[in-house]
Order: sequence, then structure tokens, then C-alpha cells
Amino acid sequence: GMLFVFDSLEPRSFWMYRTLHPLDIIWLDENKRIVEIAENTEPCQSLDARECPTYGGVASSLYTVELAAGQVIQRGLKVGDRIEF
Repeated sequence: GMLFVFDSLEPRSFWMYRTLHPLDIIWLDENKRIVEIAENTEPCQSLDARECPTYGGVASSLYTVELAAGQVIQRGLKVGDRIEF
């Protein structure tokens, strides 16, 4: 997976432009609690990034984790869970 660490707590959206594989995206607050989840986000097929859908951006987050699609279900993750790293 990939961990994104930001400097401030705010809503963040992600897109799947030029991504090769579907991903699960997890947003975490300052306490590393899950505040939002987007499962099985498909790669954007468009050559124009402006045409790609965005995911998330509803809840404020300080961290975002991208995992291979299916990991949220496999690990039984849900909003409110705490992740340690």
C-alpha cells in the first residue's frame, strides 16, 4: 500500500488517473481513525485527467492509505476503526 501524510486536517479527494489497478482508499483523522472509505476504485481510462471521477473529500483527514482492492473487506475495516502505523 501507500501512505499519504498531510500537514493539515481537511477534506481530501483522490482520483485514479494513470493508476494501473483498482484500489481501496482509506482516509484517517489525526487519531488514525478511519473517517471515510472508497472500495474498489477503478482506474480512470480517460486520457484527459479532467474526466476522471474523484473519491473521498467528505470527511477531514490527515492521512490517506491506498491498498489493493479488496483489502478493506478482507481485513474487515470500517469507519471508526483505528489503524496503527
